[in-house]
Amino acid sequence: MQALVATTVNGKPAPALATVAKPSPAANELLLKVDTLALNLVDARYSYYPIKTSETRVIGSDLAGTVVELGKDVTGFKIGDRVATFLHGACTPNDLPGAFGEFAVTQAETAFHVPSEVSQEIAAAVPLCALTAAQGLWERLALAAPFSFPNSPTPVTPSSTTKPLTLLVYGAATVLGQFVVQLARASPVKDLRILATASPKNHALLKSLGADQVFDYRSSDWIERAKEAAGGAVDLAFDCISEGATALNCAKTMGGQLGRLAVVEKGFDREGIPETVSILPGLCWTGLGQRVEYSHRAPLPEDPTSRAFTRAFFDYVAPSGATTFQHLQPPSVRVMPGGLDRVLPDGFELLGLTLIGERKDAPKRKEDYMRPISAEKVVYRIGA
Repeated sequence: MQALVATTVNGKPAPALATVAKPSPAANELLLKVDTLALNLVDARYSYYPIKTSETRVIGSDLAGTVVELGKDVTGFKIGDRVATFLHGACTPNDLPGAFGEFAVTQAETAFHVPSEVSQEIAAAVPLCALTAAQGLWERLALAAPFSFPNSPTPVTPSSTTKPLTLLVYGAATVLGQFVVQLARASPVKDLRILATASPKNHALLKSLGADQVFDYRSSDWIERAKEAAGGAVDLAFDCISEGATALNCAKTMGGQLGRLAVVEKGFDREGIPETVSILPGLCWTGLGQRVEYSHRAPLPEDPTSRAFTRAFFDYVAPSGATTFQHLQPPSVRVMPGGLDRVLPDGFELLGLTLIGERKDAPKRKEDYMRPISAEKVVYRIGA
């Protein structure tokens, strides 16, 4: 089959389109014909700056596909089912399957049925970012969850009995941020106040998704205004950018009080963040429940509990037999021309390999489909 692999080109790490063997499903896995794939920043970054290269190491995380073969122990799925899932995508050193090929294998437990009225293009845009939002809110920030899952933490309470619990979502117009706002609003917490930052053009969208107030992150006084809106100090923050000073700015809204801050990247500046703020990093791959290796720290062991959280969450937003997603509105998608052959020259160039804040400095191209990304997911049809 054709697939994008993390390999070397002219002696340097780089992704390439290659012919590799079609995978076979293990006992607990599904073999999928990939219909659509969705791009994430980590796909591009870990392709050009790979932890490990290989001629057969398939990259990519998010996909929607059709079941063409079942592992012998699989239940709940049948040949022909439309499903969506996410994979490691060469983001860790251990060899685990990726999504960006004509076929892919996935654990049945971490896949979900695509609701009957949802397209494969829309479905592919959901798994990784929606799960990252859920993990950050309900496992790390300990916001009360609207469904049960193993080892759930004791729900967090407001820093003061005189004000409601307040959550700040920084970078809320990103696909991740949109999911954070919506899933936070689904929490059973009474009078939860959701604050968000975004460009003014996306304020109306975020309010429609559940944000109470939205601030322009470029404004010089947004931090003080957020503190005022929170009744003096924000309790929880979810930094959906996690670059440069974004985490510090989130911490400043907590006014020196105890606070919890979920982050998604390791490239942010820690200097100046007070010890009263608990920084809670996360890695969405833990939701696969598989062993996760790193180049800089000890590996995470196989974790069935994290995989059980993934299953519970996917059942919450995409229960079997559903016609649409429940409790969340998928993001807008930009369907790009071409297939696997255009991901590298178009899709990865569009995402960029630099910081999100530096995208404005990226080379400009004249094609309309190469316009800057804003509040949307980039997807490709495969084998259409």
